[in-house]
Amino acid sequence: MSTECSVVFNVTVRTSLSQIVGVVGNQPELGSWNEKKACILKTEPASFPKWVTENPIIFQRGTKLEFKFVIIENGKTIWEELPQNRKYRCRYWKVALTAEWNNYEGREFIEKRFKSSVCLNQEVLSKVTRTRMSDQFDPFDQANDDSEDSVEGFDSFAREIAGKNDSESSESDNEKKKPIVEINKDSDFQSLYQQYNENPKFRQLKNFNQNDILYEVNEDPLIGISDEDSLLISTFYLPIVVIKKEDGQYEKRNFQHSFSLHLLFGAQQFNRTWFGLPIVLNEKGEKINDTSESLKAYLKQHGFVPIYVDSDCLEYFNQEFCTKLYQPIMNNDVSITKLAALEYSEHMQECFKKMNDSFFQEIKPYINQSSIALIADYRLLYLSQLFVSHKFTRLPIVIFYNRLFPHFDNLKLIPFYSEITNSFLQANVICFSNYDTANEFLTIMKDIYQIEYHSFKGNLAFHYYGREIYVKLQNPGIEIKACGDYRFDGKFKRNLLENEIRIVGVDTYGHQSGVELKFRHLLKFIKETDIIQKNPHIKFIQIQLKAFEDNDVQIQRSQLINQIQQINQILYPNNEDYFIKLIEEDMDSKQRFEEFSKANLYFQCRYSGRHDFYLLEYIHLNPMPIALISDSSCFHRGCHSISTFNVFSHKDFKEKFYDLLDKILKKSYQFTQVHKIQVEKDQQIIRQNQTSQWIENIFIDAKKAASMLKFAQISVRNKDGQQIKVAHNMKFQNLDIQQVARAYQQAIKGIIILEFESIVNDQYVIDYKPHHFLQQSPHMKGNEEVIVIRQVQQDILQALKELSKTNKVYVISSGLYNELQSNFNGQNVNLFAENGFLYRSELNQWNALFNIDYQCLSQVKKVFNQYATKTEGAVVEVKESSICWQLKNQEEYAQQLIQDLVENVQTIVDRYSTFQLIVKSNCVEVCPKNLNKGMILELIMQKEHLQNGKLDFALVVARGIENEDVFSHFKVITQSRKYFTENANHFSVSQGLVPSYANYYLNSQIDLIQLLKAM
Repeated sequence: MSTECSVVFNVTVRTSLSQIVGVVGNQPELGSWNEKKACILKTEPASFPKWVTENPIIFQRGTKLEFKFVIIENGKTIWEELPQNRKYRCRYWKVALTAEWNNYEGREFIEKRFKSSVCLNQEVLSKVTRTRMSDQFDPFDQANDDSEDSVEGFDSFAREIAGKNDSESSESDNEKKKPIVEINKDSDFQSLYQQYNENPKFRQLKNFNQNDILYEVNEDPLIGISDEDSLLISTFYLPIVVIKKEDGQYEKRNFQHSFSLHLLFGAQQFNRTWFGLPIVLNEKGEKINDTSESLKAYLKQHGFVPIYVDSDCLEYFNQEFCTKLYQPIMNNDVSITKLAALEYSEHMQECFKKMNDSFFQEIKPYINQSSIALIADYRLLYLSQLFVSHKFTRLPIVIFYNRLFPHFDNLKLIPFYSEITNSFLQANVICFSNYDTANEFLTIMKDIYQIEYHSFKGNLAFHYYGREIYVKLQNPGIEIKACGDYRFDGKFKRNLLENEIRIVGVDTYGHQSGVELKFRHLLKFIKETDIIQKNPHIKFIQIQLKAFEDNDVQIQRSQLINQIQQINQILYPNNEDYFIKLIEEDMDSKQRFEEFSKANLYFQCRYSGRHDFYLLEYIHLNPMPIALISDSSCFHRGCHSISTFNVFSHKDFKEKFYDLLDKILKKSYQFTQVHKIQVEKDQQIIRQNQTSQWIENIFIDAKKAASMLKFAQISVRNKDGQQIKVAHNMKFQNLDIQQVARAYQQAIKGIIILEFESIVNDQYVIDYKPHHFLQQSPHMKGNEEVIVIRQVQQDILQALKELSKTNKVYVISSGLYNELQSNFNGQNVNLFAENGFLYRSELNQWNALFNIDYQCLSQVKKVFNQYATKTEGAVVEVKESSICWQLKNQEEYAQQLIQDLVENVQTIVDRYSTFQLIVKSNCVEVCPKNLNKGMILELIMQKEHLQNGKLDFALVVARGIENEDVFSHFKVITQSRKYFTENANHFSVSQGLVPSYANYYLNSQIDLIQLLKAM
């Protein structure tokens, strides 16, 4: 293995023509702090103001660099004004260090070699590198980091602790001089806690974070696409139209829906199979029903698999469910006067599931270990749950949602909305057409499932039951191959009158097309202006494409024709000419491309927020495209040459439309020159973001998400009647109750530790006059609020009473000590409240583990109370050792208030070294540092070891992701085997099948009762 590291330095700094930039540091290659020997950086006009070393600099692995960037001008040197030197430890084969002048923060761009690949042989692979960008780094932290890849993970720390002997101490000379607390078998928990914090041999893990439990590969595999990979695409209809001739032969035409067309061409370079309902027409253009084997064979030749559904079910699904309820809600266009939500019946859900199951049954035979499923239709969302429920848990699933995501209030109008939201959570990658849509989705996920999202290497992502789900915002573009040779510099010529000006618009009949609103704007525009009357050579070509799934076309068509006739009648009362020409015939994509190449202006009025592929076709095909579209369209934010208007403001439309027509008529020189530059940028974006590239990106992301679960077991959990895909440890298995009972009965020195949440039920009592342990503490004075005391299952209480007669039983809680005292009064059970700050000794007395400065809590309480009085839904919970401000209202203004609250409280907490501020999505808590249930568990194990020697049995039970620190500490303890005999039995048990550091799980509290009784 090479011991050399190749480093490139990169800094962004603006300089004058007489200045150059260099890097000076502590190594000979960096001039040994002599600015005259600085390593000079280079720049170019295309990359300025970025300066970079011309050639990589080679250092030995492990070299600790200290450096600064300098500006040199006429022999004078200007140094960066930083509080300290930049630092970095060399440990990668190739790395680029980037920074900004006088900004201490930086980034590292890493190239790694790979040992294995899913698509390349070793000979090819050895020559390949893949760039990986790390998160923002602190150069000082990394300079002192001695790990292989600077990743502090739990497993590496566990191995470190497990492999060290007591004699292998890493104490510094100063640390050795500190007085060590003497401990023996009579030491109390206070002495053990003091030693735990002062003696560096007793290191502890950081507080548990739910994002820690992700089962990722240790090495980044090179993810690519191989010949074995297969893409299984599902859309409601197949992307082609099949014409059945009189002689029984078939021919296919491209479907007019632009997304299907470009998805079809983009997917041709992959091994793909496409599933959907077939559209079969006779030679007269009439839709016919054909379920023959000959049609199946014909479609199979082209990579299509037809889905056949009962005609009555399909008609009901389209007309009653989709058109009246599902489609308007999922398009986020709910009008309560039109919505047929009150007409909902259970048959709708049955039909929805039956439709999706028909697709699943056809897809199932094609699934193998190299398959990836792409669900590209909102009507097929339930497919993801079917994949999971039928044990295809490792099938990478991608969902593309090409429309606005409904608001939560709208979504709840669908009685089985939870089935729909849960379907998204089974996917590995979810693609949206713009940020607003993705943000609406993530907001709903946060409201329903309390899921927090984060940024991951340029993507949004969130964690759900041990899996990382990517949220992609990249728009699929058009596929240049689909446009063929029909670009303006290719096949078609304009063939128009010299002065003719053409406006073109493309729509389909159906929900939210916006075509009716478009012509209402035009009618009012003609009545209020005279620019079109004065220029009869302006023509409007309206292309209406067929939408085979819509059933109310005739009504919408009649309304559209009436609008067009009314406009033409105003301009040409004698019908001698026309302004608007309606093209309704079965226009294929070639004819549409020809119209685009001739048009001067593209006009779209869609308000559904869906991605407009016709617009991209127009920009690509036209020599000088000019477009006016509604600002709700998904793509305009990425384009420079497009003008937008408020679709619901006629004043805005009138001003924008008149201005564009006027510029086109006058052929404004400034307008065309500036516009030409903007168009070139847009056309370059279109070429760089084709559908095939989009497919490849999501293909790779889905494979990467699957590879991250390489070391995880994927199980299916039933929660509230829904299937949930869970990633967990390979060794995580259902606990054998009888095995534990036998091990316990054979044990001589055993211990049982239960987390309070795992043994309480739904019953509670209210203490109207609670007694507080620190009744006279300043922050507790005046706290007369009643306390809700949760109750422990009576069966559990009785079992623990019997078990405590022969072995030690401990119960740890984050709640008040009143709860534990009320439930276990008179029992020989050891108790810890408030994460261990208060504990009940063997003399049945409560004690504090350590002393804290309560002035901090008193000051924080005043601030919390001030904010609580002016915030609806806010409550302040005061404990002996901590204070929490909790918000039950999730409104946006309230979240902003939390940020303001944190800033005020942080200034108080910073003055007290023993306290920390914890901020969560709906609460702010001030509590002692270095205090958690995992640390208390380790103190318990140490005390038992001192008093009774090594243990031969341990049972640890906890519930909830906030209690995972218990299992993380227990894992380190068991691996070190310091407190256990050679053949000891130890069981860490989580309640519920969830991602966990535990080794076993119980399905419910009923199983826990059976376990305790068996013991």
